[in-house]
Amino acid sequence: MRNDLNRKGLLIRQPFASKIVQGDFPVLFRKRKTANRGEIIILSTKTPDKKLYPKGNINTAKYPLGVAVGTVELVDVLKTTQSEIKRLKKFKTREGKEIMLKEKFLNAYPWHTSHKEKKSPIFIWLLKNPQEWTNPPTYEITGQPHVWTTNFLLKK
Repeated sequence: MRNDLNRKGLLIRQPFASKIVQGDFPVLFRKRKTANRGEIIILSTKTPDKKLYPKGNINTAKYPLGVAVGTVELVDVLKTTQSEIKRLKKFKTREGKEIMLKEKFLNAYPWHTSHKEKKSPIFIWLLKNPQEWTNPPTYEITGQPHVWTTNFLLKK
């Protein structure tokens, strides 16, 4: 077992965990901002997204459950609204870099129920350098699991 207690882990349901580390999701839309930046380990939860897989019948060879699927860098967080995202489909980072969101991505994105109010704030978490791990290790969370965790151990 490898001690990863000083690294940040983000718990994400499948298939979205794998899509993040495969580079399909260049951003995450969240209802909360975060001060976390830098490399994070994406930890797939032990159960898949319930809306897409109500019976839990997901292809675990393609979307493994309960493992650390890889890493990604969280580089910035911007505040906006869902209606603004869908209207503009592009935005600028603080450094002035323009990011274009494809219609396919916006339509496929799993909008959280808290995002149903199109005028409520949404935070865009900008991601880069996704790295999918070929042999993803399982993990053990020590303590209470949260969306963000630093209390986990990677196993072989």
